[in-house]
Amino acid sequence: MRPDSSAKSAARRGGLVRRLYRVRPWAFSALLLGAMALAACGGGDDGPTRLRNDSFSVGPSPTLEVDVENGRIVVRAEEGTTIHVQATVKNAPRVEYTAVQSGNTVTVVAHSKNTISGPGGEADLTITVPPNTSVDLKTVNGNVELWHTEGTGTLKSTNGDIVLVGVKGEFGASTTAGDIVFDGELVPDSHNTLTTVNGDASIGLSGKLNVSIDATTTNGSVDVRWPDLEATVDSKRHVTGTIGDGEAGLLVSTVSGNVTVL
Repeated sequence: MRPDSSAKSAARRGGLVRRLYRVRPWAFSALLLGAMALAACGGGDDGPTRLRNDSFSVGPSPTLEVDVENGRIVVRAEEGTTIHVQATVKNAPRVEYTAVQSGNTVTVVAHSKNTISGPGGEADLTITVPPNTSVDLKTVNGNVELWHTEGTGTLKSTNGDIVLVGVKGEFGASTTAGDIVFDGELVPDSHNTLTTVNGDASIGLSGKLNVSIDATTTNGSVDVRWPDLEATVDSKRHVTGTIGDGEAGLLVSTVSGNVTVL
């Protein structure tokens, strides 16, 4: 396998960053500037907005679990031993919000209360975690973003994009209506699945490339741009093959959209 040069890696990452900026320009700007984006996303704003800040001291290799009904989730790594949760809860009286710790696991839940009339609430979360945190992130309406962690990650949305940047580990990401952007390293003996139904999947691989790939689309095209890939092309819509020894498994799929592996 030909070594991945720094120039190639930089060019590949630059392409994904440009892709990410098109997908979520507010999130890209906010995270680079270290600010919290407060753009509205669905839900209603006829009630008060409340800000919540919760911090939890954790040990090595903590776990973060997030379950949000309406709202985006942004998680980024930061050195330290604290998980810090910032929540913007819109139409707050209509949201059941909790952030609690049990052992080395922090759980955040934000669900709309049952209402007879009027819009439900929404909770947008910006969370910082130690780099070696494993995450399980779920929202129904909103984007899910994960930045620079080193651990396992499960990310789910029904209506929203899934974005992973600078990550390392084993990952499962799925959305029904939205794009998937992945830029990171897959560890050996991992099984990784990145799937969407209506959206594109843009994948950039870094680190030591020992990956077995199965990429498919129903209505779109598959474009695998790694010259070192030993690929079997079933059609323009299905590509399988290996890079290096194929120690990490990667399944990428969409129904209506394109798959690009850089």
